[in-house]
Amino acid sequence: INQDGYLSGYAVDALRRKYYTHPDTGVGFNESIPYWDELKKFTINVAQKILYSRLMGLDVCLDEKSNWRMIEINNFSATIGMSQNYGIPFFGEHLAEVYEYCKNNHWALI
Repeated sequence: INQDGYLSGYAVDALRRKYYTHPDTGVGFNESIPYWDELKKFTINVAQKILYSRLMGLDVCLDEKSNWRMIEINNFSATIGMSQNYGIPFFGEHLAEVYEYCKNNHWALI
């Protein structure tokens, strides 16, 4: 999902096979996510309650009243490879900040 709430145009499975439509439903991966701003607020709220996790995957759904609901939280299977499969820098606009932090605070410097 890009910053504007649109799907990237394709999906990748665990074997890195690329799909332009869902293999079961045939729905294309170029749709916009409904209630995008609400989804961002919802997931940020959930993520702030998860202590000691630096990277997580949140599986959510939209209920019959158009409210976002949590399905599950994945703390152990989320990787930066997911975003890299889509050609998106993992840290996006924060890359320079992360780079500077790591450069100045790496454990080998202490």
